[in-house]
Amino acid sequence: MSLQAPPSAAFRIKGLRVLDEIPQPLCCDSIESRVDPNDPSQHLIACGMYQLREGSGGADDNSQRIGSIVLYRFNTETKQVVESSRVDENLNCAGVFDMKWNSRHASPLGPLLLAAACADGAVALFDTKLERLSNVSLIGNAGFCLALDFEPQQENLQRICVSCSTGEIHVVDLAAEQSVLSWPAHWYAHDSSCPAEIWTIAWGSSSSSSTSSLIASGADDGVLKLWDCRSPDQATAVQTRRSAHDDDCGVCSLQFDPYRDFTLLSGGYDGKIRMWDVRSLKTPVRTTGKKLGGGVWRVRAAQDGRVLGACMRGGFRVLSSSQDWTEEAIYSEAKDDHWEALAYGADWITDRVVAGCSFYDKRFRLFELEK
Repeated sequence: MSLQAPPSAAFRIKGLRVLDEIPQPLCCDSIESRVDPNDPSQHLIACGMYQLREGSGGADDNSQRIGSIVLYRFNTETKQVVESSRVDENLNCAGVFDMKWNSRHASPLGPLLLAAACADGAVALFDTKLERLSNVSLIGNAGFCLALDFEPQQENLQRICVSCSTGEIHVVDLAAEQSVLSWPAHWYAHDSSCPAEIWTIAWGSSSSSSTSSLIASGADDGVLKLWDCRSPDQATAVQTRRSAHDDDCGVCSLQFDPYRDFTLLSGGYDGKIRMWDVRSLKTPVRTTGKKLGGGVWRVRAAQDGRVLGACMRGGFRVLSSSQDWTEEAIYSEAKDDHWEALAYGADWITDRVVAGCSFYDKRFRLFELEK
C-alpha cells in the first residue's frame, strides 16, 4: 500500500519530490539498491527492518529483536515501484541492522546475493526472491552483527567482513559458512577490556585494486581504523585515526567511494560527513561546514561527486559536488533538525532518484531530485 500525504507546513523540503511512500510493519533502518543484471531498466531495492518486541521484563525477560526485509523493483522508465518479495517478520527473522548486495554495479559472476547483519549475532544470506540460503552464526547471544560488506574484486564474491557489538571483526567464507579470520578491533581507550561497538565497516573499492585489500572500521569509540587483510592468518592495523569526528563522536557510517581512488567517506554522530584519503588519515580532505542535524547513519557517493546522507533527526540530505559540499536537497518532516522518525537508510537508485527509510514512522520512500 502506498501513501502520499500532502506536505505539512512544518516539513523542510528542498529539491526532493516524493515519488512514493510505503508504510512497513516494523521500524526501517537500511536500504540497499542495485541494477537488475537481467534488466537494466529495473532496480532492486531492499529495505531492512529491526524492532524490539518487548517481553515481560525481569530475569525471565522474553523480549525479541525481530526483523524483516522487503524487496522492491523500481522501473526507471515508468518510475513505478512494486513489491517483489518479503521476509515475513513472524517467521523467526532476527532484526536486520545492515545489508549488502554481492555486486552493486557490475553483473556478478555468480548468482546475485543479499547478505544481512542480524541481531541474533549471525549473517543471513538471501537470493533475489528473499529465500534464505544460509545463516552463519558468529557470536550467538553474546551480541549483534551490526554491519557488513562484501570483498571487492573477488571472482566468486564469497567473502564478507562483519563488524559486531562485541568489538570484533570477522571475515566470513560464505561457501564454507564459517568465520575464517577474526580479531578484536575496537575498545575504549580508558579500559582495553571494554569493547566498543563497531557500528560500520567497509571493504575497499570494486573499481580500484589500490584499496581492495583494505577494510575500514568505525565504532562508538570515535576511532577510524584501516586494516590490511592480505594475510590469511591475521589482519594488520595499518592506520588509526582517533577522534575521526568532532568531540570524539562515534563513526556511524563508512563507504569507499566506488568512483574515486583512495577515497573513503565517513558519517559521524557529530552530524558531519568527512572525506578521507586512505593513504593518510591525518587530516580529512573535506568536511561538511555545518552539522546535518543528526548522526549520519548512511553515506553514499554518486558518480558525479554528490553525496547522499541519512541523517537521523536531520532527515535525508543530498550534498552538491562543489568543494564546500553545499546542500542541494533535503527532506525532513520537522523544522530545526528534530525529526523524531529518524532517517537511518538511504541509497542512490539513479542520478535523479534516491530511496530512503525512517525508523519510528516505519516508512520506505522514493524521492526524485528536482531539476
